[in-house]
Amino acid sequence: MSCELSSFEQLFCGVSYIDCSAERQLSVCDILTPLLKDSVSLAQQNNSRTAKIIRVVIDEQQLQNQLVDINAALQLLKTEAVQIVCEIVLSTEQLRSAVDDKGQRDLLLQLAQHSNLLICEFEIFTLITQTTGPAAHNQLENSQLLNGLSVQAVLLRSGHGRWLYCTTSNWGLLSFADKKGATGKQSALTTAIADHSGCGSLSAAISAFMITGKRRCDAIVLALAFLQQNADPPATGQRLQPQAKISFGGWPCDLASYPKLDTGLTSSKITPFASTNTLSLGLYPVVDTITWLEKLLELGVKTIQLRIKDTADEQLEKLVAKAAQLGKQYQARLFINDYWQLAIKYQCYGVHLGQEDLDDTDLSAIAAAGLCLGVSTHSEYEWLRAIAVKPSYIAMGTVYPTQTKPAILIGLTNLQRWSKTLARDYPLVAIGGIKLDNIEPVLASGVGSVAVVTAITLAEDYRLATEQLTQLQQAQRRV
Repeated sequence: MSCELSSFEQLFCGVSYIDCSAERQLSVCDILTPLLKDSVSLAQQNNSRTAKIIRVVIDEQQLQNQLVDINAALQLLKTEAVQIVCEIVLSTEQLRSAVDDKGQRDLLLQLAQHSNLLICEFEIFTLITQTTGPAAHNQLENSQLLNGLSVQAVLLRSGHGRWLYCTTSNWGLLSFADKKGATGKQSALTTAIADHSGCGSLSAAISAFMITGKRRCDAIVLALAFLQQNADPPATGQRLQPQAKISFGGWPCDLASYPKLDTGLTSSKITPFASTNTLSLGLYPVVDTITWLEKLLELGVKTIQLRIKDTADEQLEKLVAKAAQLGKQYQARLFINDYWQLAIKYQCYGVHLGQEDLDDTDLSAIAAAGLCLGVSTHSEYEWLRAIAVKPSYIAMGTVYPTQTKPAILIGLTNLQRWSKTLARDYPLVAIGGIKLDNIEPVLASGVGSVAVVTAITLAEDYRLATEQLTQLQQAQRRV
């Protein structure tokens, strides 16, 4: 897969495609037979790391006997090595007449059950399933609904520029601002995806990003941004084919093209967290003891994090209190990992939270106390989730393999893309396996800060290592 998506010809590289339109010259069996052979072969390759993507598009010309054939084939194709993305592009009016036939409605539901992701209008989902559908801010009922239907995940368009992504374990509401120009008409940017919706472009883009190794939720975010940045869709009614040579822009790197993401972290309009007043936090050591904290503060380190694990509560409070005193003494930006109540109590500079901690933390209390907030992210979906709470900085990692803690490896390419998207608006901190011999490509990515752990704590001479890392960081310093 090319690093840059310059056309839909590249988008379809490696994506197996099933077109269920009656306009196709080949029969359904002609299309499915080679896919079945390829998919079974792939499933037998235990070392295969990239899933095969089967994309199914259902339109108004779909015939009932084709649905029977497709469901039968997908049942055989479905393995852990195969991801099935299904997009229904029927209008609600077209579907209403179709679902009057219970047999056909059952076939569409079977198609949804065979899919790893179903994409359609919200009302279409309710007609197929004969339910009220999932809802934002109600994950318990969503889980019960999808589990009851045996449906893995859905992406439902629920109005202009709004999509509800829902799985059995989480939900997210993705939306674009409804901007209007001086004429009062929708701008090309805000109508781009609506114009794409009838030609199967969304499932095409999602499938393409999944084939690069992106998780389903990240592929959805990237696909929406990719289509949003391209205001000229295929002609009305024109089905997007794998061979289509339609010129599109590259990998989405403009934050304005990305949707806003609501996952229930904010119940009302949130106040931005305190600013760090710089896009470059400098060298950012992460340490687990007061001893290391004091050693590095004595060397002039101005941004540092105390990450303490597996410590009794009474001892923990003493450590945070001591850390707070040292942070103030050396006028440093001291972030406390996880223990936000103690950070507030002892008036530390800030708090750092992982993705898993966001749901269980009183974010408004941290903001009201005037503390800064840093959030760990490992993907596009996660940094959109972080942006929703308006943090003081965003951490991205892990960049390189590390033994410090289990983590998702993002690599330099993702770091470069994300920096291009976010570095003008947020202080970015790269973390994970960064050492003296590999820090320069990380700094060149555009991040304003680099977090290090063992590069200092396991160095033969921690003073020299800190000095060298600081010098390299300062050479790339941004305002």
